[in-house]
Amino acid sequence: MTWHGCGVRGDGEGCGVFGRLFGTDGAARGEPFVIPTTTALDQRNASSTALTDESGAPLFVVAWNDRSATAPDTSGSAVRARILYPAP
Repeated sequence: MTWHGCGVRGDGEGCGVFGRLFGTDGAARGEPFVIPTTTALDQRNASSTALTDESGAPLFVVAWNDRSATAPDTSGSAVRARILYPAP
């Protein structure tokens, strides 16, 4: 599950993108975590999908809008993404 929140501790400043894993039984697996590696200014509008890699292992791709103006895209408005491999 992914979402964005503003003024949330652990994100730095502004708004951030967060995730939390859940098992097939609906029970939470671990605590919520910050997804972007850049947390300056705002990251919003998260979208995620579950996939599998070539070996069949699960992975998640999360994309979001980023306003940090941090390299490699310093335009002030970028779409960024991250691939997450959940721990077994």
